[in-house]
Amino acid sequence: MRLNISNLVTGCDALRRALIAGRMFVTLDGDVRRVEGRLAKNPSFWVTRVDVERSYRRIEGVLMPVSLQTTAQLRFLGKSELHMTYRYSVIDTGRSPNSPRSRGRDDSRE
Repeated sequence: MRLNISNLVTGCDALRRALIAGRMFVTLDGDVRRVEGRLAKNPSFWVTRVDVERSYRRIEGVLMPVSLQTTAQLRFLGKSELHMTYRYSVIDTGRSPNSPRSRGRDDSRE
């Protein structure tokens, strides 16, 4: 029997300086794929709960955020949602285009 594990999941407790209490999905290579959870502290009196999901992907050898989804509960107003997708026209890697690391994995075409 062959076991194939592509992602690891780790918990992120709400410590004093942590921003999100939730889970982080990490590949076996150590790349963060997704962070999801709830903000450890409410940003204001008017916002009572904020759930966050942020996804990352390796583009031209650099780990970059590719999407953000938040759902907030607003006092007296109800639920509010934000969905954002990042698109990059240029990524400055600081390396020459022919260097071996810049030709590494590129998940932008998934």
